[in-house]
Amino acid sequence: MRQPASTILGPNDESPKAEPKEVPPKGNGLHLGITLAELTPQLANDKHLSGVKGLYIKEIDPSGLVAEVRNPASGQPALNEGEVITRINRVPLASLADFQRVVSTLKPGDPIVLNVAAVQRDAKGERPVSRIVQFTYQ
Repeated sequence: MRQPASTILGPNDESPKAEPKEVPPKGNGLHLGITLAELTPQLANDKHLSGVKGLYIKEIDPSGLVAEVRNPASGQPALNEGEVITRINRVPLASLADFQRVVSTLKPGDPIVLNVAAVQRDAKGERPVSRIVQFTYQ
């Protein structure tokens, strides 16, 4: 039994071409504007974050939602590159999939609560400190 021949269309063929499909953003398109990496033991050691588990903030997009969130007391950005998000909305973060799972359920008006760890440097040396960053997706 003979198989039907496949047709491969080249650039000069007259048949209609399918437009390249745009890949939709994962989840709901919520643009927090942060680039995260899983905090490996090596990265934690390099950044003096021993004992901390979560997602390392590699970059903050100046046009993203997170860049607009400020510390009410100082007016400084609430999140900074080099910090670690340990929880989002009470969910512990061990992987990027954990973060994406929570973010994909958010919709405008939902609260976002991040537990953040960072290294504080002072006269006594370096030590991890934790704080909470809260904002609403709008």
